[in-house]
Parts: sequence; C-alpha cells; structure tokens
Amino acid sequence: MSDRVSFSEEWHKRGREAYLNNHVFEGYIYLWLSLTIAAKQHAANNKRISKNETETRDLFQIQDWAGGCSNEILKRLKNHHEDMCELCERESENGDPIITIKSNTGNASAIEQHHKNFIKYWRNHQSSNESPTYIVRSFIEILNRVRNNLFHGEKYFEIESDSKLLGLLCPSLDKIAELSIKQLHE
Repeated sequence: MSDRVSFSEEWHKRGREAYLNNHVFEGYIYLWLSLTIAAKQHAANNKRISKNETETRDLFQIQDWAGGCSNEILKRLKNHHEDMCELCERESENGDPIITIKSNTGNASAIEQHHKNFIKYWRNHQSSNESPTYIVRSFIEILNRVRNNLFHGEKYFEIESDSKLLGLLCPSLDKIAELSIKQLHE
C-alpha cells in the first residue's frame, strides 16, 4: 500500500481522537485532510490525474470518488439522522441555511441550491426526487464550504455555534473518510 494511504490513515486516526475528545476544530481539519488524501489516491488508482486545474482540486477529486459510492455514503449519513436534521435546522448569522453561503464573488446560487435540496431531503424523511449522488454531492459541498471557512478564518473555536456545527459534521465526515480508506484496501 502506498505511503499516501498510510498518511490518510494517520490523519483519520488523529481526527477521530480529536473530535471524540471534544476538539472538534482539530478533528474536522484532520478528517478533511484524511478524506482529501484518500480521494487523491483513488484518483491516482483510477488514472484520473489530470493537468486540468479543476480536476486536480480537492473538491473535484472527493466528489469524483463519492459519486461512485453515493449509496454507501448516504447509508452512513442516515446513521447520523439526528445530526443531519439538526444541521438542516441551523441558520448562519446571515440567515443562510446551514452555513454562510454568500461569497464575495456572488457565486452562491449553486451552493445555495445544494443546501436547499439537502434540507428538503432530510426534512421530508429522505423522500425526494433527488438521486443519492446529488444528496451526497450536496453534503460534500457543505463539508467543503465549512473547510473553506475554517482555513480562511471565518469559523472560530470560541464561538459556540461554530463548535456545534463541527460537532454535527465530524461523525459523518469520520465515516466518509473511513469508507474512502477502506476502499483503498480492497
């Protein structure tokens, strides 16, 4: 197994330990790194490494991997049904659903649609016309937006609502990263 897999496993272990010990900021960052590294290995295994800048971005590679196992990921999200429902009830300080989705570039419409469809899916007890792939893609978009907010200083550990958001997301992110690593061993 490649060094990348071991590296992903180590970050996953650190992430799980951190969030289980109520260090949700560190846990989230470590789990995101674990998922990113595993997704890059999946892309390499599938010969999907490209010189196209979009296709080498973390989000694209995670979405590409997740698209192939969306039913498995959705099962894991359903195991955290209460967290998903609580996440859907959350509003940002700006009144956006789940997290702040407005951006300086004004390109919030696609992200906003992902949030709305994700909320609709969970509020309707998973009866929706949306495919599992779309719901998983929406969740990955939410995870990525939170990652961006963490890395770019829009989430703060001393703000209770930010810690609560990460507490809702870490268990599912943990299970998604775990699945990604498991599949590398198959």
